[in-house]
Amino acid sequence: MDKKSVRAVAVTIFSGVLFLESMFAGGVASEETGKVLDGMRGLRRVNNVHYLVTNSYSGSQDIVQQTQEIWADLLDETWAAEYKNTDADGAMTFLKEFCDGVTVNSYQAGVWSQWNGYSTTTDIPNYQALTNLGYREEDIVSAECVDLSDGATQIIFSLSGQQLKEKRDQALDLIEPAGMEEQDDTEQMDKMSVYYEQYQKTGYQNEQIAYTINKSGVLTGMEYNFDVKRPKVVIKGGEQKLEGEEEYAMGVKIKVLSYNQANIPKVIRKCAADAGYDR
Repeated sequence: MDKKSVRAVAVTIFSGVLFLESMFAGGVASEETGKVLDGMRGLRRVNNVHYLVTNSYSGSQDIVQQTQEIWADLLDETWAAEYKNTDADGAMTFLKEFCDGVTVNSYQAGVWSQWNGYSTTTDIPNYQALTNLGYREEDIVSAECVDLSDGATQIIFSLSGQQLKEKRDQALDLIEPAGMEEQDDTEQMDKMSVYYEQYQKTGYQNEQIAYTINKSGVLTGMEYNFDVKRPKVVIKGGEQKLEGEEEYAMGVKIKVLSYNQANIPKVIRKCAADAGYDR
């Protein structure tokens, strides 16, 4: 896969958790779902939380990864975040963010500035993926509860992939009028048409989401994975076309590292001070 394709996939990865946050369950019927909701309620009751988000893509020889480490005070809705992106060549970029509950301040290349990072709202990054269901009951193929050695329980749902297909189709509806119909450059439009067709023919399989709930009844982890199969874009005779297939795996993993700990607000206050806030 060329670098442009890797970067394009990386953009998709980094929006992975935001995609999860848009997936809300309809009816709640299963016993397993009830356990997950209880764990989410337990997490919403804590005063503060520290968690790690890992977004990943792997296909052929390429591995792209982004980590986000979040410290959040749920009492005053302030938070701090550190982002690290590693591309297929191993190059890393770093970004830090702080939110005072009203504005988001980003630190990059030695400078703090407002609204110049990943976050587009003051919402705690990816917190909704830990407190709102990332699947619909009708998409469940099977469910399994596993008792872990530390007393925690892991609940694993195998999903149909239907919601992924619906999101793909919704995105296609937005892409065509916004990008293709208004494009005057014929060469550029041809390229867009190839990628549009590739996205149309993209398929999803092995979709799975798993939640971990500790022995205190608090949700402490979420992991979402699926495999993608799509036509491959190749260049022949100076033109882009679809030929053959490529496969890759995508995943989002969130692990709660601690909660209700005195050091979490301290980390946020330190970040606030660095950003020029007196708290």
